[in-house]
Amino acid sequence: MSFENDLATISLDLKKYRIRIYKTTIHQLGDPKYIQLLINPEKMSVAIRAVETAIHNDQTHRVTRHSMAPDNSYELYSQSLMHSIREIIPELDDGFTYRASGQVIPIHHIAVFDLKSLFPVEQPRGDS
Repeated sequence: MSFENDLATISLDLKKYRIRIYKTTIHQLGDPKYIQLLINPEKMSVAIRAVETAIHNDQTHRVTRHSMAPDNSYELYSQSLMHSIREIIPELDDGFTYRASGQVIPIHHIAVFDLKSLFPVEQPRGDS
């Protein structure tokens, strides 16, 4: 089964510092045991790379069925990643959740998301 033409999707919740990677994206990456989150400030992109083993002195995140959220997404929390994204795109609102579509490159076991394509999907609730 080939996923080359399918778009991958992630959500970035700036308020909770949460990164949500959807199950279909995990499948498109080949259901890896571990993933790495990579950021490229020059290209304004975030990438998710599939790896089969934890890499010493590197940030890898274990992906298991048990770690999947009830909506079949994998969630992780990273204050430092969200701060890095805010440095690249300072106009993002801390109270919003944003979604980005990306492209999976199967030969490299990576999904790349253009941060310029982020769009808000959830607004903050009013304070009144």
